[in-house]
Order: sequence, then C-alpha cells, then structure tokens
Amino acid sequence: MDRLILIVSRFAAFMIDLVVFVVVYIVTADLGAYSYLLGYIALFLYRIIMQGKYGKTLGMMLLKIRLNKFSYKIALKREVYRIASSLYYLGYIYALFDKKLRTFHDISSGVYVDYVDKDIEETKDNKIIFYISSVLLVVSLIQGTSRFLINEIGQFGLNKYLLSGEYYQSFEGDNLLSLSQDELFLKTVGRKYTAVIEEGRNKVIYRISNKLKYTEVYRLNRNGNELVGEYKFKIDFPIQFIDSGYFLKESSFCAVTPKGELIVFSNWGDIFAKTKILNKDVINLKTGDIDKDGLDEIAILNRNADIEIYKLSSEKLNLIFSGKIGEDIQPYAFLIEDGIIVLSRGQNKINIYRYEFKDYTFKYVFKKEIKIKEISNIFKFQEGYLINYIGRNNMTFKVGNIQVFEVLDKNFKLKYNFGQRPARRYSYMVRIVEDVCDLDNDGKDEIIIKAVGKDDVMGHAYRIEVYKQNKILLILNKLLSWWA
Repeated sequence: MDRLILIVSRFAAFMIDLVVFVVVYIVTADLGAYSYLLGYIALFLYRIIMQGKYGKTLGMMLLKIRLNKFSYKIALKREVYRIASSLYYLGYIYALFDKKLRTFHDISSGVYVDYVDKDIEETKDNKIIFYISSVLLVVSLIQGTSRFLINEIGQFGLNKYLLSGEYYQSFEGDNLLSLSQDELFLKTVGRKYTAVIEEGRNKVIYRISNKLKYTEVYRLNRNGNELVGEYKFKIDFPIQFIDSGYFLKESSFCAVTPKGELIVFSNWGDIFAKTKILNKDVINLKTGDIDKDGLDEIAILNRNADIEIYKLSSEKLNLIFSGKIGEDIQPYAFLIEDGIIVLSRGQNKINIYRYEFKDYTFKYVFKKEIKIKEISNIFKFQEGYLINYIGRNNMTFKVGNIQVFEVLDKNFKLKYNFGQRPARRYSYMVRIVEDVCDLDNDGKDEIIIKAVGKDDVMGHAYRIEVYKQNKILLILNKLLSWWA
C-alpha cells in the first residue's frame, strides 16, 4: 500500500510542476512552435534550481516527498536523464519493478524519492541501467529533435521563396448553413484559389477573389521576394474550383461555378467555352493529358466516384467520358498521371487505385494500401508524390486539428516529412498545398501554398506562399523523417 501511495504522490507532484510549462506555454503562445520549446526549457531549469537547492520541487513539497540527497550537479544529471526515461515511458515503467521505485533518471543520478519523514538509506549503483539509460538518452534526443524540427517547425527542407500580402475571400454567395464539416471545409478552406498560366516562356500565378455574383481575377507579380496582386478582369459568376491547362495550343484557365457550370477562359478574361456538368458534390477538378494527344483534358470527380472528362475542341467542351471510375469507393483526391490515380477511404489507411484511360474508358491497373488515415490532395512531385491534409474538430483550427504535409516516393512510401502537426494552442498558419510546378524553369518543382490563420475557421483571410527545395536540408529531412 505504501508503494502505491508513493507512486500516486510522485505522479501528482509531477502534474503540479507541469503548471510551470503551461504558464510559459500560454504566455508565449504568439511565438508559435517556439513557445512549446520555451515551456520545456523553463520546466527543465525550474526543476534543476528547486531540486539542486531544496531537494524537491513545489509539487514534491506539497506531497511531502523529497530526494534522498541533492546538489545542483545531481539535479542537472537527473533532469538530463529524465529525457531517457521519457522514451516510450520506459524509465517510468521500470520504476514499478524497482525496490525503491527508482526511474532510469533516479538511478542514473544516484538518488531515490521518498517521504520527508522517512530515514535516508544507502543505495547501490546499477551500472547496467545507467548504460541502458545513456543509450536511450541519445536515441530520445535524436528522436525528440527530429520531431520538433519536422513536425513543430514544419517545412524543414524547403525555403520560403515568395510571399504575398493578406488576401480576403467572400462566401456570401454560398449556402453554407446546412453543410457538414467536411463539406464546409471543402467549400471554404479546401477551395483552390490559385492557378499557374504560361505567358510566353514564363509561368505566372493568378488568384481569384469570389464576390456575391462575380469573381475578380488577379495576376501575382514578383517584386523581389514579394508577390503583388494586379487586377486583370472579372468573370460574371462565382468560381468554386480553378485550375489551368494546355487547351487549344495555349495555356488557359478552367473552373467550376456554384451553378454546376464548367468554363474555360483565357488570361485576359475571354471565355472560350462553357457547359453544364452532370455531377454534384464535386471534390476536385484537375487537368492533364489523359488521352495522350498532347493537349490537356479536364477531369471532374465527385464524392460518389463519378467522373467526367471534357476535351476542348473548336470552342466547345465535349464530354468524352462520364461514369464510374471502377470499384464502388469513397474518393478523397485524385491525380492525372498515365491515366488517373484515385485515393479512397479505407480502415485507418488509404487505398490507392490506378486506372489507365484507353479507348475512352478507364481500365484497372493496380490497387495499393498505405498506412495514412487521411489525404485531401495529391500532386506529382519529383519522382514521387506530395500529399496534403488538413483536419479539424469542432469547427475550429484550435482544437483537434492535424496537418499532414509529406512527400512519398514512386512506391508511395514516405520520403520527406514537411510537417505532421498535432493539435496545439500556439498560433501558426495552417498551410494547404495549392499547386506544384516549376515556376522559374530551373528544373525543380516549387510548391505553391495557401496559408490560413488558425483562428479563421472558414479561411476568409489567407496569403500565398511559394517554397523552393533545399537540396542539403532535404537530405537531412530524409534522415529526420526516419527517426521521427
């Protein structure tokens, strides 16, 4: 019974001392991920000072427990080796089987914890546990550093290349009140606001701004490392999805309107063609050369795995395929590559289907399972794929959200991790991939991102960011991703 009471007392003291971390964490929340780091540094120093001077922290004082001996050297050693005990909680689990309830960090620093009214006893050193703790310390430090750099800092291996000012989006023309969380995300934060157009030898980012009954289109001009919007023209209806492709031997825009119309228009605002689409509940629109004739087609996929393929010819959009892709699946996202790749829902995993488009129909190629729970979009990146997902809970970015931003190789195995961010109170931008393309024609893809503030549930305010690859940091990212 005494052992159980001491275990409870130590755990209670531990939780009381965590108040130091929480206070620093909240006070410095505006510093983003660094508030998380500062909280741990403050807790680390607090424990060293209190244990070094008094042999007990405030939590231990309240529970009337203390170290059997103490000094600043012992306190420092104990807190350093606490990192080893924290690796999968192995050091704490071991304490349950130790005669004096010693954790790895207790044994490594030569102390034990007991009640203040108990006589001090001598304990023997345990060299084996010390060596094990030393190995676990190194492993834990590498793993912790990897997770912080990869997940908390995020985008490790990418350099921010271009950044716009803050833009605003209107949803006045949308009926959003009766939508589910998934539908609301798709129609607001999940919308694609940018597309890249080729103008001569240059690739230029355009963005849309929806109004109640029309859409404004802006060209994003580069001024140093800044993207500056230039108003170009307006389209006489709102736009929900936008992309660009190589139609009629020139680069043009395509978009879907809230009324279920597909339009193709130029970078000066002329509408080439318009038609009514068949599908409802559209999850995405993508362009690519599906039939391999040198010109792009437009693919529109809905939640029920119905797909429509349109080809522009003689200023008319011709429907060349309409129907199911293959099996009865729930698609998340898709990509046009040697036919089409579709990502569908599985049990704690994603099912990846590949179909080729031959003789104006889709034919099954293969199915693959990957252990990733959610993906909202997929892009071709280098020799593999870039995947992105933003999840929310309780309709707010503050609670229960996670951001997945990873690169998979051609076999759909993890290659780079640009951030798997869990729910955090601190302030950061939620980043959603808009496009991947070689903007500056240097042979390497840049990543175009829409960044939304965590407090902006619907994503009314956002900014556009462009990231370049950093070859050296990507090598380090690959190693860190393995450890994390």
